[in-house]
Amino acid sequence: MSESITKQDIAVSDIRVRDGKRLRLDLGTIAAAGTDQTNATAIVDQVTYVTASDGTKGVILPSDAQIGEIFIIHNSVNAQNCKLWPPTLGTLNGGTATTGSVLIAGEETCIMIKATATAWYGGVLVDF
Repeated sequence: MSESITKQDIAVSDIRVRDGKRLRLDLGTIAAAGTDQTNATAIVDQVTYVTASDGTKGVILPSDAQIGEIFIIHNSVNAQNCKLWPPTLGTLNGGTATTGSVLIAGEETCIMIKATATAWYGGVLVDF
């Protein structure tokens, strides 16, 4: 399943922050690794800048994420895909549990939201 989100789909007014506070997300950089869900590099920050993508390596969403949490993953490597896997027993966009992955093309960004205890939904931003 391939879905895309464009900048026209997102408006600042869509982001609600309680008590007038600013939206603040953790930012980190990790190197893609592994060839499947069992040995991929774990995402720990809500905004993650991924290096070392080579078309086979990837990253995995956190198993301890709360329902409603949003994760933004940017593949920084030009012309190289980065695989994104769900945590064990999780699914991405209704795909295969645990092993179903999403490809993030080189220099593209993906937004994923944990919708249920096991289901994640999102897509790659295009023309952003």
